[in-house]
Amino acid sequence: AMDALHCATFMCAYPLNNIAACLTVTALVLARGGIYLRSALAAYVCWILLDPSPTKGGYEWLWTLGITDMLRRSWFWRYAARYFPVTLKATAPVPAEKGPYIFVCHPHGIIGVSPMTSFGTDGSGFNQTFPGIRVHLLGHNAIFRIPLFREWCLMHGHGSAGRDTCLYLLGRGDSIALAPGGAKESLECEPGTMRLVLQNRKGFARLALRTGAALVPVLGFGENDLYSTVQFEKHTWG
Repeated sequence: AMDALHCATFMCAYPLNNIAACLTVTALVLARGGIYLRSALAAYVCWILLDPSPTKGGYEWLWTLGITDMLRRSWFWRYAARYFPVTLKATAPVPAEKGPYIFVCHPHGIIGVSPMTSFGTDGSGFNQTFPGIRVHLLGHNAIFRIPLFREWCLMHGHGSAGRDTCLYLLGRGDSIALAPGGAKESLECEPGTMRLVLQNRKGFARLALRTGAALVPVLGFGENDLYSTVQFEKHTWG
């Protein structure tokens, strides 16, 4: 029963699981909504295109009010982390006073469960493992173009993985976490393997040199074993 609860919590709370639901709601409003709902949706889409929050690591006013921190510490993230389970272990001291830090996560996996649980929330005890460090999980800018879904991400202090975002956050002393392998590395996800995509993905190292941030390599053991995948031979249409 507890495993079922942990699984249900993961499926409901984990952001990438909710993309389809958010797109469905948006499509229904567009197709079946009245003039007022459609007008509100149009205004909201304009807001999405203009809102700079993804480049600021979420809604700053939610950070100020403590709402972002409260969401990241919420019980449902701890339940979701227990489903796998996801645990976070530091193998070397990472003192807050020597930050900011760039947490470089590998492998990306299908949907990045370990980076999300460890750095996008406090589900696996980030605040206890790295006290005094404020971290923002960064992802592809396309994530922040999806109506409704983007709000859930921004409310947790996530941001887009652009250079300007990184420079802004590191410049004010915040740490960031990212998976430089991105979608290409997710395509290399196969149980029993750990293929990392690093060639031409060294922008995080240049950022560290430019800002003085320290690099913290993060390895997610078991990330590629979460889902069974079909791998096609190279140079085929698959």
